Amino acid sequence: MNGSNCGSATSEVARIDVVRDPVIVSEKNRSQQICVLSSLNALEIEANAETGNLKYQWYASNDTIKGNWIAIPNATQANYLPASDNVGKFYYYCEASQDALGCSAISSVFEVQIFDMKGLIVYTKMIDHNANELNISELNAGVYVL
Repeated sequence: MNGSNCGSATSEVARIDVVRDPVIVSEKNRSQQICVLSSLNALEIEANAETGNLKYQWYASNDTIKGNWIAIPNATQANYLPASDNVGKFYYYCEASQDALGCSAISSVFEVQIFDMKGLIVYTKMIDHNANELNISELNAGVYVL
């Protein structure tokens, strides 16, 4: 300190720890396509942090515009199992944050597409009770709507 008739002052030693943000190290089941009311696989992330505990929050949207994301109530684990009872395309992401530090990492966007069963035809044909005579090798994996 300086000034008129002022003595000197010494502060206590301060320590500042700088830690890195958490890191998302893996993401599972990022893209799924199913029929309505079928079973989905849980959306999963794995995150690492240098210190502290990680907290998770999943968000959902029906488009990928950042302003339309809504926090999913009680979706606070490293995995989340969406419902499969609505038809459409749905998007999800997860934020992993370190409690008390304010540091976080955000996953990639997960996409779930749920198809209506209307108009879906599953075609199987047996020729002389021998399925090997039916050539299905030219079909790609996926859902075919006729």
